[in-house]
Amino acid sequence: MGPLVRKLGPTKTLFVGLLLQAVTTTLFGFLNLIPTLYLFMGISILLRILEGVGFAASWVGSYSVIPEVYPDDVAVIVGSMEMAQGFGLTIGPMIGGLLFTIGGFMATFLLPGIILFLMTFLTPFMFTKFPMGGANYEGDIRIVLRKPRILINFVILAAITFVLSSINATLTPFLHSTFNMSPLTIGFMLGLHGALSAVLSPIWGYIIGKIDTSVPVLLGALVIDILGVAILGPLPILGIPVSLLSTLIGMSLFAIGSGAAVLSSFNNSISESKLYSFSNDNSIMALLSACYIFSYSFGTTLGAPISGYMYDKIGFSQASYCFVCVLTIFGLLPTVYICITNLRRWICLTNERQRLLRSSYSNGIKHSFSIEREVNTSTKI
Repeated sequence: MGPLVRKLGPTKTLFVGLLLQAVTTTLFGFLNLIPTLYLFMGISILLRILEGVGFAASWVGSYSVIPEVYPDDVAVIVGSMEMAQGFGLTIGPMIGGLLFTIGGFMATFLLPGIILFLMTFLTPFMFTKFPMGGANYEGDIRIVLRKPRILINFVILAAITFVLSSINATLTPFLHSTFNMSPLTIGFMLGLHGALSAVLSPIWGYIIGKIDTSVPVLLGALVIDILGVAILGPLPILGIPVSLLSTLIGMSLFAIGSGAAVLSSFNNSISESKLYSFSNDNSIMALLSACYIFSYSFGTTLGAPISGYMYDKIGFSQASYCFVCVLTIFGLLPTVYICITNLRRWICLTNERQRLLRSSYSNGIKHSFSIEREVNTSTKI
């Protein structure tokens, strides 16, 4: 999707993505009218694929305009977008259930489709600063992926979303079998993560936007994530009894840490791209947002089936060992590597600065000596 901005531009990419989502969501509401099973399955899979393409296009287009509209508040705006996403994921199932109860299967998709159509046709008027034509795109995604310090951030993001998807997939049977919770209580527990992430995301974005580097935030967030998963399990090695309190504490810690880690990893990839002097913020932001979507989707896609298999074979507590290992190997250790390379970079810059200061000081002394000799010579004359 990143190179798509080259031909269409960010506004048209966002427009096309929203339009595709609106059409597919609306058509999905009519699937119950299809009489045969195989035709129903084929069309539903096709619509879901096209909806995913539209989602990716709209996401890349929306992220591409951020550096131009809010050049000094990228982290805050991304945090606000994460808040909106978490809010939508929290209230979406409740509104969908209400619509299904009132109007049936068709109403569940027609109302969101109408809202998406409205947003689609408002897009050209909301982003009048950006032409509907193509962007001045220079470079391709291989340039970004060849930079290991940028690529590491997306590996970290994939690890976080893998664990997030794994917990979402296995927490429902764990809560039901362990505490015999009702579906309403389980829904509340699952909504806890989305609610906390939605509330804290703009706060994390504000904090990240005010500091020079988001790496310390990323490091602290991953430590909180690992601690939260260890308590949520809980890991048998800790000797903590399974209780509702430990589950709530673990879920809360993971929600706090995962929101901060997602924002800081994405913001760090933007900062690293600036260090490599990439030109055209729209193009690079499009590439980075495309990598962001791929990493997020990759982790989410792998997490659910793998965690489901582990839950059936070894249980939730034992599976938590795998979650902790993933966060440590693919999250914490790469972040420590970034910290070490940042420290080495800072030491090199400090040494170079001191060398330049000594050189300028030495040249200043020599210059003053030459002036003094000229004055003495002229005085003698």
